[in-house]
Amino acid sequence: MESARTRIVCTLGPASANAPVLKRMIEAGMDVARLNFSHGTYAQHTELYKLVRRTAKAMGKPVAILQDLQGPKMRLALMPEGGVVLREGKKVLVTKAGPEERGSADVIPVVYAKLYSSVSAGDRILLDDGKITLQVTKATKTGLHVVVKNEGVISSRKGVHLPDSAVRMSALTDKDWADAAFGLSLGVDILCVSFVEDAKPLIEMRAFAKREARKHGVLAPLIMAKVERKRSLEHLDEIIAASDAVMLGRGDLGVEVPPEEVPVIQKDVVDRCRRAGVPVIVATHMLESMREEPRATRAEYTDIATAVFDYADAVMLSAETASGEYPVPAVKAMASVLHEAENSRYVNFMPHAPEVCDVAGSLALALHHMARHGEIHSVAVLSPTAEALRSVSMFRPAVPVFVAVASEAEAHRVVLRYAVQPFIIDMSAGTLEDRFLAHLRKEKLIKSRESIAIIRAEPKLHGLKIRSL
Repeated sequence: MESARTRIVCTLGPASANAPVLKRMIEAGMDVARLNFSHGTYAQHTELYKLVRRTAKAMGKPVAILQDLQGPKMRLALMPEGGVVLREGKKVLVTKAGPEERGSADVIPVVYAKLYSSVSAGDRILLDDGKITLQVTKATKTGLHVVVKNEGVISSRKGVHLPDSAVRMSALTDKDWADAAFGLSLGVDILCVSFVEDAKPLIEMRAFAKREARKHGVLAPLIMAKVERKRSLEHLDEIIAASDAVMLGRGDLGVEVPPEEVPVIQKDVVDRCRRAGVPVIVATHMLESMREEPRATRAEYTDIATAVFDYADAVMLSAETASGEYPVPAVKAMASVLHEAENSRYVNFMPHAPEVCDVAGSLALALHHMARHGEIHSVAVLSPTAEALRSVSMFRPAVPVFVAVASEAEAHRVVLRYAVQPFIIDMSAGTLEDRFLAHLRKEKLIKSRESIAIIRAEPKLHGLKIRSL
């Protein structure tokens, strides 16, 4: 089966931290490996980074590495081993604590210094992505007295949300800056800033990443924004403009806004990113049941297909591949759904004329129509600038997109985009076009009597040529 055009991002962890499993995940369709810095040590992340680079190189497939910063997510401190059962109606005390302090069945420690000044009587406290609701009955200077509204089990480090409270936290913590410096010393390809609410932390992280990349002699990473807060939706356009890529984190977002609004928000975020030419990932709970079961539910298959029909660039697996029982089957299941959805009649994208107001948009529209009517069989991009890549991906042409790049690092920077397949070749001018087409023929990716659209972009010039093979 040919590779899906929609990219697959896989979170790595104990379940995928060995070469045989990782190799099978890449064979199944993994394009991007995610290192989640909310968990794990630097030593563990270093081993995972080296494992991905070594395995992908041996397989001859470019796999990008995404470093996902933890951000200022509020979390529980430590709880007793095995967790604590909270019964409906039980009264407990919520206290502010350091990350290593330990709670009990009667005292729940939250790592947030401004907890007492932010929460009032009547406010809700949501634990573990909203699975458990606590209602504050009394707020004092020494703790929050709450009543449990629904039964559940809580364990160490689970997330905490305060949907009714005035919470203001910096998007970049001291841990994030230290983690980013470490990731840049390794040479990560994509750096994801979590819980952004506006463009400021993205601008700050981009400047920092450029300095650190120069220091280590590596190519600066793409800067990705994770949209997972209600306030980020109010500043979405400026966030997209300041980003090289966007991740829609539906888990935390679904706690901050009514969950029934998330599907509509997903369509809006993906559409705005597509129009701007910014790659977008749809993430969270896509195959959640496969953490423990060998087969996914029909609803989960439908969720993945919906991301394809929304024209997302990529979809993501989290715990399914990091700690689940079936990491390889999960990737295979996702790839099979992507392939089926991409080859259905429901991806016959009909762009709206008002979107086309510049040269890049006009080229994108032309490519879409030529691919749709069988006038071209593939696209070759000789100058992988942001505008050129927007030209080939904005209207999602249903043909392969081959991109010439000068290095492995550059290949990793484009692999997140829908349908793009990068190839490392000598980028010197002159015979670049002929050399690239000869390389594609050698790889048996293009055939005689086919037509290929060739895109070349300079800062102020775009060129489109159709070449018959």
